[in-house]
Amino acid sequence: MSILDSLPGIISSALSDMFRDATLTRVGPGASDGRGGYTETTTTDACKGLVTEYTAWQRQALGIPASERKILLLAATLTAAPKPGDRVTIQGKAWSVVDVTSDPANATYECRSK
Repeated sequence: MSILDSLPGIISSALSDMFRDATLTRVGPGASDGRGGYTETTTTDACKGLVTEYTAWQRQALGIPASERKILLLAATLTAAPKPGDRVTIQGKAWSVVDVTSDPANATYECRSK
């Protein structure tokens, strides 16, 4: 086992007090409602997250609207990576995930959210 495999847990232990309790709601495939339609299926994951802002430079260079926020999630607190379309709730505010990237050690997920 490499030190890289241990980094998500180490970083999570070091930063978890700085991150807030959060919930990641994963949106699954629709299930038949028995009347010819579909209902959304979801699963939830308790995790640790932090809502932050993009810099003015990032917004300008990357074309990120002012309504979108950067949400950081500690990977070690999740069972699987977030995906676009999932929802993150932190301090009673729900955010829809637009895009997801990860740091090189896969210790955090950066979710562009609106």
